[in-house]
Amino acid sequence: MGTTKLLGEKLTTAGNTYTGGTEISLASVRFGNVINSSQSVIPVFKEQIKTGGPVTLTDDRMTRFFLTYDNIKHLIMGAIEHMNGGEVFVQKMKAIRIEDLAHAMIDVLAPEFGYDPSEIDIKIIGRRVGETLHEHIMTQREAGRVLESESLLAIPPETQDGHSQYLSHDGIAGFKQTEQIVRTSESAEKLDRDEITNLLRANGAIEVMQ
Repeated sequence: MGTTKLLGEKLTTAGNTYTGGTEISLASVRFGNVINSSQSVIPVFKEQIKTGGPVTLTDDRMTRFFLTYDNIKHLIMGAIEHMNGGEVFVQKMKAIRIEDLAHAMIDVLAPEFGYDPSEIDIKIIGRRVGETLHEHIMTQREAGRVLESESLLAIPPETQDGHSQYLSHDGIAGFKQTEQIVRTSESAEKLDRDEITNLLRANGAIEVMQ
């Protein structure tokens, strides 16, 4: 999955040099897990709590970035507004410890399903093949040229010295260089359990249908 996303970004960036003379600019957006989406762990945890547990974690050290649908809208609109062509835009995100996510969901949902939170166990089942402990949102090489605004990061396309520039890039309006780049969910600021609960409630992720 990660490889196909990377190839998609590379193709989108390269498309800026094959526009056929038309006035078009192409950029990509890159983001983490989407709260309450079908591919999120949240619906899985919710179903496990509903049936009395256990809630299964592959590793209790695991962290991930999470976005809301409003975050995604902001990211896409920001990319459209600011791109020159070839950039990859990333939303600035706090991270969540997956174990904290599980505990927060158990505390809220267990009573809704007729259980005491203490009755719902968390079981460590081991990481799957290829599963990483932490999520990386950019490479070290990309971090060396990244720009930032108040809420977004922008990774300009790589250029070459001399006359064979791939895509020229003179900066992005409203963005500046920074030396404080968070590349992984391991080093990112984490939401605490109360903040996780509030985030889930605000996005309808822990509603129980009556």
